[in-house]
Amino acid sequence: IYCTKTMYALLFRIEAERQEQRLAHLYYSKWHFWTLFIPAASLTLLSSILAFLGQTDRWKCTPTGSSLGITVGCLAVVSTFLQALANHLAYGTSADMHKAAAIDLQDMSDALKFDVLQTTLVDDSNKQKGVVLKYRNLYEQVMKGTKSVVPLKISQAFDLIDARLDSIVEQAEKYDIDPHSTQVNDFMIDCVTMLYCELTAYTRYKYVEDKKWWKFWQYFSFPWNAFPWVIPDPATAVSKALNGVCEENKKIDQDVTNYLKSILLDEDQDLNLVDEHMVDTGEGSIDE
Repeated sequence: IYCTKTMYALLFRIEAERQEQRLAHLYYSKWHFWTLFIPAASLTLLSSILAFLGQTDRWKCTPTGSSLGITVGCLAVVSTFLQALANHLAYGTSADMHKAAAIDLQDMSDALKFDVLQTTLVDDSNKQKGVVLKYRNLYEQVMKGTKSVVPLKISQAFDLIDARLDSIVEQAEKYDIDPHSTQVNDFMIDCVTMLYCELTAYTRYKYVEDKKWWKFWQYFSFPWNAFPWVIPDPATAVSKALNGVCEENKKIDQDVTNYLKSILLDEDQDLNLVDEHMVDTGEGSIDE
């Protein structure tokens, strides 16, 4: 039983870390691409075109050609500065690290799910201990290989949801619920997945949705994803993620309940039709 609980806890830790690494990759890659790579590449392209035009017979040895030469020099200086800044910040390298970690954790999570199913069916404690030790070592290797730091607000959000989920799990026993059951583990994984969605789906509508003029303007504007330029407050994102999962579970439970009720009602109607047929034919009812 202890090994089974440890495997479920390890599975949750891998899934939570995978979502965190995905967000970090998205953060660094967008910042690198849109604020460093695209401006530097555009300036380099523009300066090359202007330098080529400045050497043509039409503009060569003219005041316009001299102006083009000065412009090319200024653009080259700015482009060189952006390239040096990109090398210093190393956002592209950080994005690659987090992307590789997310892919490794995804493969690890998929393999662990199959191993958990197999070892649970066999109920072999020694095999379960081997599975726990294997994936713990793999998890430590992946984390040691990721030298880049996750952005502060993202790490704060996942640290906060860990604390919230720990308090929720501790109170599960009061309601006769096993805190280490499959259902509780699935609930915790759903929460970190919902947190990923809350952080990445933060749009500009949330800034001005209470403004009167926005009701008119929103029909002529496309939604713009504010992440990673703006990261929402960790406490707000965590609260919305937990509430979203709880509301979705209530909806699913209600749908299942309604479905079962509809089946039972159909069965009752079928039984009533059979009773009426048997009474009409003189064969008696089912109850008899």
